[in-house]
Amino acid sequence: MNPDNDTITIGSWNIEHDGWQSDGKGGGSLDRWYAAHEFLAGLGPFAAVARQEMTHSLNWRGRMAWQAGDALGRLIPFVQSNPVPASRNPTGLLLDTKVFWPVGEWPEDKGWWHGPTAVEVRLTGAAQDAGTLVLGSVHLCSRSARIREDEADLASGWAEGRRAVLVSGDMNSYSALDEGLPDFSKVTDLPFVAHRTVDGRTPHTEPDKILRRAGLVDLAHYAAEHLAQPEALAPTGSMRRPEQGGGQRIDRAYLSAQLVPALRSFEVHTNLDLSDHSLLIMRFDRRELTELLNDFGRAA
Repeated sequence: MNPDNDTITIGSWNIEHDGWQSDGKGGGSLDRWYAAHEFLAGLGPFAAVARQEMTHSLNWRGRMAWQAGDALGRLIPFVQSNPVPASRNPTGLLLDTKVFWPVGEWPEDKGWWHGPTAVEVRLTGAAQDAGTLVLGSVHLCSRSARIREDEADLASGWAEGRRAVLVSGDMNSYSALDEGLPDFSKVTDLPFVAHRTVDGRTPHTEPDKILRRAGLVDLAHYAAEHLAQPEALAPTGSMRRPEQGGGQRIDRAYLSAQLVPALRSFEVHTNLDLSDHSLLIMRFDRRELTELLNDFGRAA
């Protein structure tokens, strides 16, 4: 939490393979893990950080997850406990319980390629009848457009009654609002074409449409259009992969529309030495977010 108590900062980052660098001989190094968390800590302090590819964080009795939380100011880690054997990259959420007090979890994994980490929280200082907020970290399926659509449907179900939603992560798909989407006639990675298009030509944007139809707002577009922050629309993935059409904004964050006016900035931080995905940082006015959650709860 920021010292002046006026700003709530939330991050979302897919740190590639949890910072592990293989040596190609069965071993490797976690040097990049330490560097990534030092980089991340320098941009905080954070009230919450959504993580994807917490590949090694369940090992050693969850030691790496707790070390990640400690590196960011003693945040409490929540990690999806059922990663699929074919892709052991669980999602996670690191939480400052002095800012967001957990009141429930959504331990779902059926219907998901990577099960989400979703924690329902109350904002400290909000009224007793204020709305709660579901903080969801997601990593939508890289292999199937149909599964991604089901996953987006499931995520939209977290919003009900007095529950607002902030869902962020690697969407492995595109925004229908974005310009400059790949020309798939020029993309040479054919499995990638199959996974990221509807018909071999049309970029897959349905998860974005589903979330927005459910009343969620793409925060980067809001920042670009209403806060004069066009840099919020910077690419976040595929920057190393020209054969996949180059950099695209596949990591995104969506928030219930009623709470969006509390957003003050949306930042994209790229360091390709640390990960093949960019770090997203959202900063909110704490007082306004509190008032909006109070209103949200009373209106439900």
